[in-house]
Amino acid sequence: MNDIVLSTRVRLARNIKGRPFVNNSSLAMQKELEQAVINQIAKSGEYSVMTMDSISELERQMLFESHQISRELAANTQSGAVCLKKNSRVSVMINEEDHIRIQAISNGFSLEESLEQAVQADKELQEMGLEFARDANWGYLTCCPTNLGTGMRASAMVHLPAIALTKRMQTVMDNMSKLGITIRGMFGEGSEAKGDIYQISNRITLGNTRSEIVKLVKNTCEQLIKSETEIREALKSNNYIADRICRAYGILTNARLLSRDEFMSLFSDIKLGIGMGLITAENEADLDSLIVDVQPAVISRKEGKELTQAQRDEIRARLVADRISQTQIN
Repeated sequence: MNDIVLSTRVRLARNIKGRPFVNNSSLAMQKELEQAVINQIAKSGEYSVMTMDSISELERQMLFESHQISRELAANTQSGAVCLKKNSRVSVMINEEDHIRIQAISNGFSLEESLEQAVQADKELQEMGLEFARDANWGYLTCCPTNLGTGMRASAMVHLPAIALTKRMQTVMDNMSKLGITIRGMFGEGSEAKGDIYQISNRITLGNTRSEIVKLVKNTCEQLIKSETEIREALKSNNYIADRICRAYGILTNARLLSRDEFMSLFSDIKLGIGMGLITAENEADLDSLIVDVQPAVISRKEGKELTQAQRDEIRARLVADRISQTQIN
C-alpha cells in the first residue's frame, strides 16, 4: 500500500484559553503569546524552537517544502514560530491560523501512528501548563468554524497516476466530496497536484470523534487504493503506458538539467512503473524521499547557499539520476 499512500498526517488546532484568536489580536498580543508558549515548551528540552523572524527566507521555505510548517506560518515573519520535537516528525506551529497547530507525520499508511503522536504532543503541551479553549457543547474552539470540535484534520498523501491518466480524477473528487472528504494538491489548500500526488483529508470536525475521523479517511484511502490498483492492472497490457514509463526512466537517468515540475511528472511515471511491476526498486522509501529532496529550497539549503534556477536544475538532475539508476527496468 505504501506505493499509493505515501504518508499520513494528523493536525490538531488549539487556542489558549482567555486569549482572542490570532485574527482578532494585535501584533503586540501575538508576540506576547508567541513568547509565552515558547517559554513553556522550551522548559521540556524536547523541542528545538525557531521563530520565523530569526531564520532566513530560504530556511522558512525549506521548512515548508519538507512539510514541517504551513505556507501561512512561513509567511508570518512578525509573530510566527515553530517547535520541532526532537527525534520525531512532530511540529508545533505558533500563531498560524490558530494560536497552536500540532501536527504529526508518518511514512506510509499509518494514520493511527500519526494520531497517537499528535495526541501525545497535545497531552504534553497541557502538562506543560498550556490551557486550551474548550466548550462543553462545541468542543475545542477554533478560529475557523469548520475546525470546531476535535480541531482535528487527518490527511493522507496519495499517488493516483492511473486514475489521473484515465481522466477519472474529477469523478473521484466529486464522490469524495459527498463523503465529507476534501482533495487538494501536495502542499494543501491552493496548491496543484504535481506528479499526480494528492492530499485527502476530512472536511468537518464538529460532531465526529477522533477515531471516527481517522476511520473516514482510512476507509477513503482503502477505496482509492482499490480503484487505483484495479486501473493499474488494466493498464498492464497497454504498450503506450509501458513506453511512457521507459521514456521517463531514460530521461531521469540521463538528463543534465531537470526542473522540479518535470521531475514530478516523470517521477510519477516511475512510481507507476514500480507499482505495475515494470520497474524493480529495492528501496522505494529512498526513492520517495526524492519528492522532498528535489524541492528548490531544500537543494539550496543542503548546498549552504542561494542558487540560481539553472544551478538547482543541474544538481537536481544529478541527484535524481543517482537514485533512479539504482532501480531496474524488467
